[in-house]
Amino acid sequence: MATTLSTKTYDYIIAGAGCAGLSLLYRILLEPELCSKEILIIDREKKSNDDITWCFWEKSPDIFEPTVYHQWDILDFKSQFFNNELDISPYTYKMIRGLDFYNFVYQFATACPNVHFMQSKICSMQVTGDQVEVATSDGTYKAAYAFNSTRLFQPGTQADQHSLYMHFKGLTIRTEAPVFNHGKGTLMDFNVNQHDGMAFMYMLPTSPNEALLEYTVINGAVLNPGAYDEALQTYINEALHLSQVKIVREESGIIPMTKKKFPVHHKQRIIHIGTAGGCVKASSGYAFQFIQRQTAKIVMNLKQNRKPIVKCSFRDKKFNLYDNAFLEVLISGKMRGDELMSRIFKYNSGGTVLAFLDNESSFTDEFNMMTTLPANIFLPVTLKEFFRKAS
Repeated sequence: MATTLSTKTYDYIIAGAGCAGLSLLYRILLEPELCSKEILIIDREKKSNDDITWCFWEKSPDIFEPTVYHQWDILDFKSQFFNNELDISPYTYKMIRGLDFYNFVYQFATACPNVHFMQSKICSMQVTGDQVEVATSDGTYKAAYAFNSTRLFQPGTQADQHSLYMHFKGLTIRTEAPVFNHGKGTLMDFNVNQHDGMAFMYMLPTSPNEALLEYTVINGAVLNPGAYDEALQTYINEALHLSQVKIVREESGIIPMTKKKFPVHHKQRIIHIGTAGGCVKASSGYAFQFIQRQTAKIVMNLKQNRKPIVKCSFRDKKFNLYDNAFLEVLISGKMRGDELMSRIFKYNSGGTVLAFLDNESSFTDEFNMMTTLPANIFLPVTLKEFFRKAS
């Protein structure tokens, strides 16, 4: 492979410098067998804004532990059906702020002369022989493999009979007085209006004076901007009993929750990663840990001189079936989302539920969890999804 920028040919091109692209880059650079590869990372812009927060849970620290901003061992669950403080052991719930993550990887990568960042619009990608050609607004570049986190190959994810949207607005709020217990977070508080769909508040205090508060709705259509602000302000006033807060940061987003199948690769040379590679869990919207597992497997394959294609295992297919059944219940309206989640957390330990949501649970735990849900609803839906995927 060529080793200079002017040749426009690389070992790897990473299309998109978000969570998936930078996670893959960092994992490659940690490996002695791969760290000298010529790598081009293309994105429209360098990530310089604190525009997103990733939350996840894990049993032990991973490679991005230095970027963890705060963590919690206890979470609250609240609804009209069930309220409880959840013991989530053996997991710890963690938060990473986007800008901390971006800067961590950028700082590490800029010390590597074989890593090249380019700010440009990606127009197309195609496989020609044993190479990938990536066309941008500034030229065409080639590589043995391209790792794609753009939308170029994604299936349509508009809300329909197979999909919903998880959409949210979050505020980092600060108070003058120390009012927050920053040792405990609120995973879900369903004591908000459910008329617009499955809706809940999510609150993660990071100090006695500061917390991330997020209003999340799962349905088939995003709300008008004022609706998020109104819900957040009402919760601040009536649930938190705070009359004055300072808003120090805002974030918002729309996450597709879909039963549609995402392609793993295109002609074995364009490898889809992150959201483009189906890393968003259809039933919860969580993605960070799934991205880490996917990129770790890709790097393992590269180290062993195998094609960097992550195949769908039997375990993956099993949890896809669970996710699709859960999503179908919400899409069909057969059961309210707040009641469904309340039953799951009421009859199962917090750690067991998190293991299930992280695709780590045992079959026994999965069977026990299924017995806590209405069989007349979930059994026919699960069978329907099984035969739909088999057809």
